[in-house]
Amino acid sequence: MSIGEAMTIVLNEVRDVGREIREDLGGRMDRLDGRMDRLDGRMEKVEGRMDKLDGRMGNIEGHMGKLETEFGSLRMEVHQNQITFMKNHDELEQRVTKLEEEIVP
Repeated sequence: MSIGEAMTIVLNEVRDVGREIREDLGGRMDRLDGRMDRLDGRMEKVEGRMDKLDGRMGNIEGHMGKLETEFGSLRMEVHQNQITFMKNHDELEQRVTKLEEEIVP
């Protein structure tokens, strides 16, 4: 076998190995692309869920604001009722005192 023939065989082997490496890398790239596509799909689902959660949080915050307003109103009503009760109690006490003075000389 001549040096030229040996070189041709070696070059053919190098070419074959290069082709096999390219094919292997191509297959791996295809698998990675598939995984990336699945990850993209999952990320879209997560983003959709995050958007829903953001909407729900907005609703909760709105409800909390309404509750705070309602509690403020209730506190004012309770305070007003206490004042009215004390005023009515004082008036009743004055009436009782007046009646006692009229009944008991």
